Amino acid sequence: MLKSKFKKSTAIILAVLTALSVLAFAPVTADAAATVSTAKSLSYNGITYYMPQINFNSTDVRQINSEIKSVCNPVFTDIQNAARYGYSTGCNQMDYSSMTKNNILSVVIKIRYDGGHTRYYVYNINPYSGKRLSYDQVASAFGTSYSNAKKVVKWTIKDKFYHLDSNTKKNTRWQYSRSRSITDSNINKTKLFVGQNGLYAAYDIYWIAGPELNSDLALVYNSSNPAVNAHGTNNGAQVTWGKVSGVPKYRVYKKVNGSWKKLGDSTGSSYVDKSAKPGNNYVYTVRGIAADGSAFMSGYNTSGKSLKFVSSPVISKMETTPDGLKLTWNKTSGVNKYRVYFKQNGSWRNLGDVTGNTCGLYCYGSGGTFIYTIRALSDDAKQFLSGYTNGKGAKYVYTPEITGISNTSGGVRLSWDKPTGTEKFRLYRKTGSGSWQKITDTTATSYTDTSAWNGTKYTYTVRCISSNGKTFQSYYDTTGKTIICRR
Repeated sequence: MLKSKFKKSTAIILAVLTALSVLAFAPVTADAAATVSTAKSLSYNGITYYMPQINFNSTDVRQINSEIKSVCNPVFTDIQNAARYGYSTGCNQMDYSSMTKNNILSVVIKIRYDGGHTRYYVYNINPYSGKRLSYDQVASAFGTSYSNAKKVVKWTIKDKFYHLDSNTKKNTRWQYSRSRSITDSNINKTKLFVGQNGLYAAYDIYWIAGPELNSDLALVYNSSNPAVNAHGTNNGAQVTWGKVSGVPKYRVYKKVNGSWKKLGDSTGSSYVDKSAKPGNNYVYTVRGIAADGSAFMSGYNTSGKSLKFVSSPVISKMETTPDGLKLTWNKTSGVNKYRVYFKQNGSWRNLGDVTGNTCGLYCYGSGGTFIYTIRALSDDAKQFLSGYTNGKGAKYVYTPEITGISNTSGGVRLSWDKPTGTEKFRLYRKTGSGSWQKITDTTATSYTDTSAWNGTKYTYTVRCISSNGKTFQSYYDTTGKTIICRR
């Protein structure tokens, strides 16, 4: 759990944490030998200044504590002298924070002088041995290197300059001078320390107004790896990931013959592998990089995310039912679950998941065209294994009902209702317990069966069809209406 090292009033704690929000430091864990405490503090004009003390008995720590005093004591003296003579102090903020991560205890002192100058002093030790750690050792603990960290810092300074508009470059003294701040001598003074999200750097820059040095901070390596997912689309395999703090760009990899192969870079959170082919298995991973690609800024999931990429399911049959439509689609080998979508107002609406390759769907309203598509899913329904087609549609009309049946001298007279959207009707007849036989197709809502034989028992039903007679658009009354012909 991250906690502030400051042990003063709530107001002071909030002020200090606001100033060091990017650091978000915490105290050393309970089992660590080294701890950090406030060795000296001074209040002036409502501001409290802190000096850290590393509590560990080792030669390196004693030396570091001595160095801390040599940094902080002159500041205290300046504050006291200014207060004694009624002048404003040259220092308007001095505080410290600490954090332990990856067996590194980092202590950072921040001093802010009049005019906005900020300087950071960084001390890293092994909390168990008390030995001072080099920046190479600190970087190595995060799986990176000091040279890579300095590349990120160099990019950060360039990025801050080049993204200013011309007016800002000319008139804002708080920004940075390209010709003076991006130099190897400055970059080589980069100081590394651990913070909440991983590895940070404090680096020196020049003000645009003059030769004075100022310090700034940058996250150079996030200790969190991008969380990767992969799913099938119509264009290929899409890799998605969660962005990690402070990382501006990402590199996508695919495992080929047991090794990771770079696919491409993205500043977003997704990438489509257009070379992926249905029927194959793939493994992907993602790593954070600097905006110019010069250095890695995070690790990566070494196992990667697997995807069994399959072809988009195709609806092969749409049959009418009493309540709607029954869909059937081609079943893909190894796929057990599918997601069904309905197109509504031009967008696909998720209707639910189905095990198998068929399902019945309720259709609301008569005469509408209902369009569906299917997408293959993993068994846990957390991953799409395919893309989807443009869909297949069918018109659905309510089941027509025979409203009148009677004998006439000319045969059996029939009439029925006309549901909304009807184009045409098909009339059927069966004799006794026989099968349904087509009598006629008509756009009318009545018909006289002149072929009916006197004394024969007939059952009739009617169904809506398309105007060309090739597609059923409704279901039918399976019981029908029965009569004995009397001519």
